[in-house]
Amino acid sequence: MGLAGVAGVVVGMPSFGLGLPEDELSGVLYLVASSLIWAVYVNVVKHKLAEINSLPAFTFTCICTTAFLLPVMLLRGEPSRLFNSGPGSWPWW
Repeated sequence: MGLAGVAGVVVGMPSFGLGLPEDELSGVLYLVASSLIWAVYVNVVKHKLAEINSLPAFTFTCICTTAFLLPVMLLRGEPSRLFNSGPGSWPWW
């Protein structure tokens, strides 16, 4: 479903017939990659939730989310901002 959505976005672009500029092509590749990552994530979590209790399942879900999103954050994000943010940026404050 995710790949079908990405295909719909790409085909709907006005410049699709002319070839995609480099920035749009990289965006499409990021969309495809995120669709694949979410598909793996959903299937892994769904498989594990059938076997274990809800509390360990939630912990497993948090660990999977961190494992799948950490490489993206390290490549494209600004990890140093995690240490420079004040207490107002954390949800429990």
